[in-house]
Amino acid sequence: MMNSSDINGLLKKEAVQEYTSEFEELNNPMEELTDIFCLSGSMTRFKILYILMKEEKVCVNSFCEIFDISSPAISQHLRKLKDFGLIKSRKSGQYVIYSINEKYLHILSEVFKLYENTKAELVIA
Repeated sequence: MMNSSDINGLLKKEAVQEYTSEFEELNNPMEELTDIFCLSGSMTRFKILYILMKEEKVCVNSFCEIFDISSPAISQHLRKLKDFGLIKSRKSGQYVIYSINEKYLHILSEVFKLYENTKAELVIA
């Protein structure tokens, strides 16, 4: 951990400039991460992403059963995730199958590793 502040927590000018430059360079990836976390801010959408990470592909009917909500309700959550590009879908007969967009696999796997670690710590405690 970097300590670039004085006793009052005021950052040194170099540290301010460093953060300013870093955020300018990383603005797009940081916005993307912020958007991901806003989308998954809904507990249902977070759980959908978690299930898709574990199962790889799931149809709407299965989500309806898991969450005990209607197909239109779950479809709204799926649409928001799909519109952003976090998930993708394909038609298989009468079913629509959803999966995680490969572009976000690494990010989501790290998020859910944290979740799994927290879950394990709660079980131990």
